[in-house]
Amino acid sequence: MGNSPGSPGTETINLLKPETINLLYKSYIRPTIEYANVIWNPYFVKDINMLERIQRTATKIPKQLKNKPYEERLTILELTTHQQRRHRGDLIETFKIATNKYQSLPNCILKFNQSTRTRGHPMKLLKERNTKKPRSEFLPNRIFNGWNNLPMEVVTSTSVNEFKNKLDKLQSNK
Repeated sequence: MGNSPGSPGTETINLLKPETINLLYKSYIRPTIEYANVIWNPYFVKDINMLERIQRTATKIPKQLKNKPYEERLTILELTTHQQRRHRGDLIETFKIATNKYQSLPNCILKFNQSTRTRGHPMKLLKERNTKKPRSEFLPNRIFNGWNNLPMEVVTSTSVNEFKNKLDKLQSNK
């Protein structure tokens, strides 16, 4: 019933402008599929593909975007892939933990490199040795390279919003 061509409301949804779909997606769908993703972060390919498929389907709703490639639909709708959003969320949470934005969170979650001879910023993480796949997907381990490769001006931001803005600017330049 719901997705079939003759369903009530299907024609109305197909007539929506891309801007409206973008707003609906960002307001209703994305918060649901990204809820607490820093904690439960899926690492099985089938789970990642399932989440990305939701976004692929949503971007096909406007008739004028139906036959365009996925990357082009994302550009038109000003969206990023679900994987890019998860990585951005991980970096933001790491910044919050590193700058003590959570009062009740113990400082032992992130281990910083105490060496004064490191290149880049002074908040470089130490890589934790692990032998199990689930532990390698723990926040500090999965974000290690991304965090340590950030420039100093991004990591030394004074607020979360400043960090987000600098991070977005950095990622849009890539």
